[in-house]
Amino acid sequence: MTKTMKIALSILFLLCLLDWSYGYYQFIRFLGMIGFGVLAYQERDKKDKTWLVIWLASALLINPFVKVALGRTIWNIIDVIWAVLLIVSTYKEKTVKTQIKPFKTRDKFDFKNTTYKICISSDIVFYWINFSYFKHNFANDEEVYNTSIEGVPTFLKLQNSYTKNYDDLFDADYSKFETDTLFTIIWYGYRQELTAKTGAVKKFKSLEIEKIEVYEVNNEGNTELIEICDKERLNSLGILY
Repeated sequence: MTKTMKIALSILFLLCLLDWSYGYYQFIRFLGMIGFGVLAYQERDKKDKTWLVIWLASALLINPFVKVALGRTIWNIIDVIWAVLLIVSTYKEKTVKTQIKPFKTRDKFDFKNTTYKICISSDIVFYWINFSYFKHNFANDEEVYNTSIEGVPTFLKLQNSYTKNYDDLFDADYSKFETDTLFTIIWYGYRQELTAKTGAVKKFKSLEIEKIEVYEVNNEGNTELIEICDKERLNSLGILY
């Protein structure tokens, strides 16, 4: 979706080099301000703020409410620069994804050797879960969406010992992921309740992994299930607990 918007905006800016009625340029101002605003918003959580600054500055420059009078020639130059930036940013985005996530593939997901970037919350202290059977990093609610941090974004579903339903340990916002991003959901089933004495008696819910699901964010921004690793396969890989 982001790629399509960038290409569409670049074409509209290049069309500004032709002679149009005043209404067309006003329309481009409104559309450009909205488009650059959306692009800036999508960059807000990224570590590198370069594109965030570029898109924000562009939105301010093109806004139709406080107009900047630069003359036809200069505006044409700016239109070309914007078109180039939009196209370059699309290419850069694709290159960075390839470098950071070389494991991205629909054909085969390496469940055993992939590093899982597990998003956790404070509620995890009430559960007894063994994560030592696979490579992992722990992340908070901001780090899990940060592509500069190693690992596949991973969310947990934990079985409630009373209702037997599976609850999300963290409410994920999949809209924060860019197109083609892979993420996983690990399902844990309830085994038993453990009691430990550490000054005061504390109870922990012991859980075991049941399956790992791999999802991909498609061009429409929707999530698509592309692979499942069930108990039998987990056991054969040596990551079942």
